[in-house]
Amino acid sequence: MVGVTDEYKAQLQAYHVNNPSWGTGAHAYKDTIFGILRKLGGASILDYGCGKGTLKKSLEGRAACEVYEYDPGIPGKDTIGYPKYDLVVSRDVLEHVEPEMIDEVLQEIADKARLGVWLMIHTKPAGAVLPDGRNAHLIQEGLKWWKAKLDVCMPGHSIEWKGNTWLIVNWKRENAYG
Repeated sequence: MVGVTDEYKAQLQAYHVNNPSWGTGAHAYKDTIFGILRKLGGASILDYGCGKGTLKKSLEGRAACEVYEYDPGIPGKDTIGYPKYDLVVSRDVLEHVEPEMIDEVLQEIADKARLGVWLMIHTKPAGAVLPDGRNAHLIQEGLKWWKAKLDVCMPGHSIEWKGNTWLIVNWKRENAYG
């Protein structure tokens, strides 16, 4: 599996089981995400790090919008199917990736995006602690660090600060069907 060791996958699965509210916040951005999908002219979304699946539930019934889910911490959602999706979204996920895997994960997200990417990345410590005692945000880096990482696999992306804690990243693929 791309981007996660077996040991860390077990940590994520245990945390999800013991914390029912963890991984339930993406639905708050449903209108933003749906608007980006429409602007790009797409119909499919990959929710990368979908958690409990609240984004998919919140977008059910929207015309021409199909949401696919991936999360290594949720059995049954821990594999990615289709080769590409119109829009790949990831909210409050990338800071949870093992640091040695982040380049691979960012490249996978870029490769899975047919039209574009929307990312929301937290840059500070989490209030959550994993079962092994580590802060749940394994990566606690700022704008400059993330920009350097994203420049490699998503050239031409835009980043904005939100509250000096969150980064919002938008990327539109130059060759939309490449």
